[in-house]
Amino acid sequence: MKSIDAQQLSEQLRKRGFAYLSIDAYDRLASTQSTLKQHCEQGDIHGHVIVAAMQTDGKGRRGKTWVSPASGNLYASIGWRWPQDQTDIGMLSLAVGCAIAEALETDFGVSVQLKWPNDLIVENGKLGGILIDLIPDTEGLVSIIGIGLNIAMSSHMASTVDQAWTDLHSLLPGEGGGTLPDTQKVAVSVIGGVVKALEQFRVSGFQPWRGQWQRRDSLLGRALQVSAQQTWVGTGAGIAPDGALMVETAQGLVPVYAGDVSVRPVSCEDGP
Repeated sequence: MKSIDAQQLSEQLRKRGFAYLSIDAYDRLASTQSTLKQHCEQGDIHGHVIVAAMQTDGKGRRGKTWVSPASGNLYASIGWRWPQDQTDIGMLSLAVGCAIAEALETDFGVSVQLKWPNDLIVENGKLGGILIDLIPDTEGLVSIIGIGLNIAMSSHMASTVDQAWTDLHSLLPGEGGGTLPDTQKVAVSVIGGVVKALEQFRVSGFQPWRGQWQRRDSLLGRALQVSAQQTWVGTGAGIAPDGALMVETAQGLVPVYAGDVSVRPVSCEDGP
């Protein structure tokens, strides 16, 4: 397990223009997301970043557990305040996904796809995920942006993960069995990329990222089964301007919104 040095991370992010960030780093936490929520109850968390080398109670979407072993992965949460009239806030996770994918491609040469609404995918394996909690208050809206990224997942953890996964160590050229990726460098890349995107999102909303998201869409053109109050079988047809996943079904295009669905790719034989 390699911990992240908070002082070093702060200095490296300062050089990227983010001197206002406040960084806390821990060897072990229940959850960076729940810890930052606790800070939110005590005061403003805008620009507050919490990172951990290990989580004992990592959080995923819809109450699921995020497997968070002490093996050099990145677990981080970022606090960010928005005005009451902030547009496109429901699409924030899509923009954050684009920002992380772009950072990993630019700094590490890894081409990442995005699975709606919040997963980072490489060759059908999950590389990471995003969890966003929105907390309204009298001044507007506070978001807590949680990021989990597999940097070096130990092989014995495979049996505890209920889906195909991959890690950065496996994807970097020449590093599959050699030197582990520098966790500190990955943290600077990912957190810096996300914070830059948050600054841009405040001004422009999601639209500047929509084209990039479409290019990275791992579900586009694939046979899907979508389960919510009812089940549809269809084909991924991109995202709508409001961020909904569009599914082409026998009954026509169906928009699917976050929070009430489960999306699983199915074989072509099971298609529409």
